[in-house]
Amino acid sequence: MERAAEEREQTVLQFTNIDNEDFTHSFRGLSITVSAGAVYTGINPAVHHLAKHLARKILGRKKKAELAKKPAGAPAQNSHLFETEQVEELVKQMISPIGGAQESKADPDDITKQDVIAELEKLGVQVDASFSKEELLQNLIKVKAKK
Repeated sequence: MERAAEEREQTVLQFTNIDNEDFTHSFRGLSITVSAGAVYTGINPAVHHLAKHLARKILGRKKKAELAKKPAGAPAQNSHLFETEQVEELVKQMISPIGGAQESKADPDDITKQDVIAELEKLGVQVDASFSKEELLQNLIKVKAKK
């Protein structure tokens, strides 16, 4: 069970900022900024953390705009800014495996060393193919964290 948790922790996913504003949030003390419409590649927990908080931001802003349009004294229909299901739906739209398509390579074991090399090269990183897939993934995470 511990091994499965460690593998999940090291799974690399992509987070797409679907908002029209840049988004900055911290994960484990590291501040991460993702421009509007941009993609951030990172480890599973960081990507899910960012997606959850961006979803809450989007839904909260939308609800506040709706409330601002209501006349003063109008009865409130729902005092919550958002429902958990709404957050989860937005999170699904923001997270994808490396390679982009939701269906492809959902299992981290299906992500190949070549996929990681291609992603690093897209970022302009010189790649030493003698490194293991795991070492390349760690490098990818570090490069993405610096952006």
